[in-house]
Amino acid sequence: TLSSPTLGSNAAIYATSVSLSAIGGVVAGGWLMFNKTTPSGSGAYRFISKVRSVSGSGPYTVVLATALPIAFATADVGLELRCISPLENVGITGNVKFEGSAATGTTVHGIKALYCVNSRFSGIRGVDCDAGAVLWAPYGHGNIFDDCAATGCGSASYGPFEYDGQTASQITNQRALN
Repeated sequence: TLSSPTLGSNAAIYATSVSLSAIGGVVAGGWLMFNKTTPSGSGAYRFISKVRSVSGSGPYTVVLATALPIAFATADVGLELRCISPLENVGITGNVKFEGSAATGTTVHGIKALYCVNSRFSGIRGVDCDAGAVLWAPYGHGNIFDDCAATGCGSASYGPFEYDGQTASQITNQRALN
């Protein structure tokens, strides 16, 4: 839980340290996800960062490895701070095609890259993933997404490529048709 001195009108933008009134499972070298759950949708902020050090006996001070734009304000509700164990140094590279036209169901995703860090996804092609994204990457840090193409993919609910809560990630050369 965030301690009250941390909360203020955008007090934590580009912060490298966060004070917590209680911690559980937060260790140096681990990863934290900052999640603003209310309001939901486009008003929600999600960030992931590596923990450089933890000190104090309550409130605790968690020092992050790099600054990131946490934007909590006093009016926000539904704040979450979550320890995660991400997949590191994984990915898919090089001329991989996902054909979704033969699949059944309401949503067809080619790849879901959840909680990945320091990973690379490139050379990915998607065809007819009608109701979903060729590459859906919610929450991640330091990833590279490059040279991805989609034809006949996406819907009213998903774009051909979806990136949410990607901090310090590079997203380049994404192409979509129809």
